[in-house]
Amino acid sequence: MSVELIAAMHRVGVEGIDDTQYSPGEFRDNDEVVVQDGEGNTVHAPPPAAGLASRLEMLAKWINQPHSDPNHADYLHPLIKGIALHFALGYEHPFRDGNGRVARALFYWFMFKNDFSAFRYIAISILLRNAPVKYGRSYLNTEADDLDLTYFIDFQCSVILRAARESAVSKK
Repeated sequence: MSVELIAAMHRVGVEGIDDTQYSPGEFRDNDEVVVQDGEGNTVHAPPPAAGLASRLEMLAKWINQPHSDPNHADYLHPLIKGIALHFALGYEHPFRDGNGRVARALFYWFMFKNDFSAFRYIAISILLRNAPVKYGRSYLNTEADDLDLTYFIDFQCSVILRAARESAVSKK
């Protein structure tokens, strides 16, 4: 993973969208980007644009480090690490728009990279789009509790389980 990969995923993910909010592959350069609820209230102001590139570099470095040895103290299951990547990108909100789709794409990229090919058949995006309040609440609860990822991990795992069940049922 690299900062360039993050930018490339954004570029591919939003290319062709005819909307001035999107600047394919360009990181935000100001602090005007916020996440709002349905009533226009700001519910998340991402960290400052200043330092964004270095924070993304640190994220990439961490993602690229192996944490796969269950006998080592720093073991981290790839699913949990992928969910943490999803959260971190959404929390940083590096783009003016399209952050959620890039976060989900990176999650899938990480799962495939770690040989979890079953994720080809597990569609989480639709379930997340259908439950925006619960998805948003998992972010807000994490942020409100000193970035305790338990809330986000728990929600994402429930979405993945539901998507896997629905995939299995549709295959019958």
